[in-house]
Amino acid sequence: MLRTCFFTFVLVLVMLSTVMAQSNGESTDREFRNHHIALKASSISHTGFFYGYHTEQWMIGGGGYYFFESEGGNVDSVFEFGFELQRSLKRSGGFNLYAITGFGIHREQGEFNADDKWFQYGFGVGVSNESSSGFIINLDGGILRFRNYSGGSNNRTTIGFGLGIAIGYKF
Repeated sequence: MLRTCFFTFVLVLVMLSTVMAQSNGESTDREFRNHHIALKASSISHTGFFYGYHTEQWMIGGGGYYFFESEGGNVDSVFEFGFELQRSLKRSGGFNLYAITGFGIHREQGEFNADDKWFQYGFGVGVSNESSSGFIINLDGGILRFRNYSGGSNNRTTIGFGLGIAIGYKF
């Protein structure tokens, strides 16, 4: 199952990168933007708001979210935070093929999940395409390790395949 998911992801990644490279007929002389903000959902690093700082070959970023709700005496909260590091492998115009590694921490507390905590870390590859106006879309995937540390018999470590997508803006 994992092998099939991985090969499917690689095939989709190759097709997307080909389409993005062909549709990106813009000049390679473009202004380099260092700052990147986005909404991100990634099993390699985190879900939520994202800020990244770019150099020509590297990007380091982090983010997350916090949700709190109190209703009828019940309090629910969700906290997620993560970091990632990207290394450009091939950059052409607005297209970027990169290697990625990251980790994230997640915690839920509430009526139904007394104290559910886990962290994940992983590595993989991704593609991004940036328009000349700065809008950017990222797609990444790879192998991750997931560790639940809620206590009791729920503690487990899993190795799996993770995907991520982000839509943002570079400035």
